Amino acid sequence: ADHSDEAFTQTEIHEATEIKRGSVGAVLSRLEDRGLVRHRGRYWAIAEDDRLASYAAQHAASSTSTTDDYYGDE
Repeated sequence: ADHSDEAFTQTEIHEATEIKRGSVGAVLSRLEDRGLVRHRGRYWAIAEDDRLASYAAQHAASSTSTTDDYYGDE
């Protein structure tokens, strides 16, 4: 969700997420079936879906809140 304007290969996804190399393709296929990712050739990208936008907003708010609580006003 942080890189919704980019597309990645399965290898790049494996390296960034630590998902087992053999599992990346199966996970991407399931996400595609649910309309959460799309692909063209070797490249996969996040799909335009309200559920993803909601997740990204919630994740950003949670990260900010956690950081603020930990570091205070600094």
